[in-house]
Amino acid sequence: MILFMKHIINTTTNTIVGQPLSTSQTNKFLVDVIWEENIK
Repeated sequence: MILFMKHIINTTTNTIVGQPLSTSQTNKFLVDVIWEENIK
């Protein structure tokens, strides 16, 4: 489920930005989003 969510977030992020993000930027974004969601 988490991997599926990561794929959705990664795809959405790349679409919004308009260009592929580097792996490090994408991973940081995923960690921040998942972390914040888990805190709520």
